[in-house]
Amino acid sequence: MLRRLATNKKLLVIVPLVLALVTMVAGTWQVAVAAPSTPVIDGAVSTITNSEDHTGHSFSHTVSGTNRLLLVFAHGEGDQGTPHVSSVTYGGQSLTEYTSCAGVLDYVCIWYLVNPPLGTNTVVVDYGGRTTDNSGAAAISYTGVAQTDPPFGATSTKVASSKSTAITLSITTQFTNSLIVGGVTGDGGDTYPFAPTSGQTERWDMQSGTGPSQDTGYAGGELAAPTAGSYNFNWTQNASDLWSVAAIEVKGVEYKPDNKIRIKDEGTYTGNDIYNTTGTDQTKSQTVDNNVKATYEIEIENDGNAPDNITIIGTAGGGGWTVTYYDDIGPTGAEITAQVTAGTWPTETLAPGVSREIRVEVTPDGTLAGGSFKDVLVTSTSAGDGVTQDAVKATTTVSGITYNLTMAVNGSGSTTPAVGVHTYASGTEVNITATADPGWVFDGW
Repeated sequence: MLRRLATNKKLLVIVPLVLALVTMVAGTWQVAVAAPSTPVIDGAVSTITNSEDHTGHSFSHTVSGTNRLLLVFAHGEGDQGTPHVSSVTYGGQSLTEYTSCAGVLDYVCIWYLVNPPLGTNTVVVDYGGRTTDNSGAAAISYTGVAQTDPPFGATSTKVASSKSTAITLSITTQFTNSLIVGGVTGDGGDTYPFAPTSGQTERWDMQSGTGPSQDTGYAGGELAAPTAGSYNFNWTQNASDLWSVAAIEVKGVEYKPDNKIRIKDEGTYTGNDIYNTTGTDQTKSQTVDNNVKATYEIEIENDGNAPDNITIIGTAGGGGWTVTYYDDIGPTGAEITAQVTAGTWPTETLAPGVSREIRVEVTPDGTLAGGSFKDVLVTSTSAGDGVTQDAVKATTTVSGITYNLTMAVNGSGSTTPAVGVHTYASGTEVNITATADPGWVFDGW
């Protein structure tokens, strides 16, 4: 009879242990969304007046800075039941009239251009071929303005029904840290000069001529509106006469990254319009076996009102976990793990409302016990202000399912693992060996 070492391996499946899911307890709600910044004038105001017959104005203005807005205020006397202004351009680009002009006989009209070209260009105010006199225009540009179109909140106009020196206008703003910008026109050159109410900043003050009836006076400026609410945009003109006034609320830049998360192949992202730095209410969870990856897809959207680069930082692997990041949710995405875990990976410049996607893969190795979990926090930070953040969380748990491996020897020899019953988490890879004693040979499992 052939004498041999006979070992036998049996894989027994037993009732799995109860899987204990990890429940995240919500802590302090942490929101890292900065308030909008107040728009700032980028330089001097450019103005022009004319008391002689003319069909428009042409003058130079210089624009600088980022997140820009150009406003042109057209002042003057109208006839035939309508103001004279038909179009305004800057460097050949057309401006848009915002709401109707305030007044007809003595009017003030507001035209605007979001993101005007940098440098010095020509402002052209065209009266559509009609001849007029007693008119003027002011160009003023700002930085730190919302780049949505139009970048305005509230607007308010008023036309005097009787003569007075007091020019009064109420406007109720809608946003934080906005700027009220407006202009006034007085009927008669003797209405010049104008005086703004305390707290306002006068930016231009001029007259087409000195005549009390055949000329007009113009002024304009701004008022900071730190909170949404009611404000008075009031002026005093030098002589009691008719007047018109118009003002708009200019919104400041607001940077607001918005992270959203879903499990691979889910249709809808979680976390839209939720902003915090903990992942609260924007967390996805998966349970996997050892050596099985859990895939998460993350969408990074620019919910602000100006173009922004958004920098991503994410949790690194370790402790039996591998965490890998890719710059796309598709299979061709390039690995960006080193940059993301270092907090140096930026998106391309995203316009307001535009998003991009990345992928995260989380894999437990074969050493982790059931119930072990890994939280991966992925945080976006606005490059525009370096402060505003949003974060999503991916929680991956190792399955609590276990299997028994029974090792036994038929003959004389030893095994690795040793003879007996060994318990392993699902997905664990186990190397087994058999060693025959002298005079014995290994025959098979």
